[in-house]
Amino acid sequence: MGEDPFLAGQMVAPLIQGIQSQEVLATVKHFACNDQEWDRNHISSEVDERTLQEIYLPAFKAAVQQGKVGCVMTAYNLVNGVHCSQNDFLNNQMLKEKWGFKGLVMSDWTSTTAQSAAPMAGLIWKCLKPDT
Repeated sequence: MGEDPFLAGQMVAPLIQGIQSQEVLATVKHFACNDQEWDRNHISSEVDERTLQEIYLPAFKAAVQQGKVGCVMTAYNLVNGVHCSQNDFLNNQMLKEKWGFKGLVMSDWTSTTAQSAAPMAGLIWKCLKPDT
């Protein structure tokens, strides 16, 4: 929803609420650090914790905590050397544990590179209602 982390978070929550008020699950993507298309299946975004928290994650956090989004789609790229679809830090520790996300975490088309590692890192195939 834009480059400004605060503004994107303020815009995404009401949009999600509007979509989901029609009995449809909204999906936010691409989680996270999805900055380029060239070689996106192999490029790694090397990002320190502060930059993640201040620039890349605020809109996703607002989508989860304020918007109560039902689905999050992982990005193709790697973050700090780990593919997003199998990134335990992003999918389990941040998204589910710290932010309390209970919905569906899914990959984007062919972005899952390790079918056995992805489910362990939070990629799930069972969708729960966002408010459960």
